[in-house]
Amino acid sequence: MAENRHSGIPAIREEAKQYGYKPVEFQDRQASFTVRFYSVPERAGAAEANVPWSGTAVSDPAKKSIGIRDRILDFCKEPQSLESVAHALGLGKYYVRRRYIEPLLVENALSMTLPDRPRSKYQRYVANDSFSEVSSGKQP
Repeated sequence: MAENRHSGIPAIREEAKQYGYKPVEFQDRQASFTVRFYSVPERAGAAEANVPWSGTAVSDPAKKSIGIRDRILDFCKEPQSLESVAHALGLGKYYVRRRYIEPLLVENALSMTLPDRPRSKYQRYVANDSFSEVSSGKQP
């Protein structure tokens, strides 16, 4: 079932443009309708620059300056699941793991609560105290 006001397609196009993603492709055939979404920003860093903690576009330039990595570290002061971090960012969990969580683990900025079971559904990530103090400007 589809609505007949034609409001969904322009909304989808606008959201993709707002977050810097490649334009969504629509294919209307006799027996099917296909929509292709791209999970990679059209320009490197475009999505990260516009995605605030709430998952909506930021219009305040001061808020844009707070990077996603810093927000993750702040959010993970208490142990958090990958799903909760991704949801808070408004991004996909696999993208968040690959783009942010794994590099933060390598840098030792984040730790796993279950290091022997990295893909466990009970895995939580927590910011390391020394790194979060340095990134917030406090010296240990």
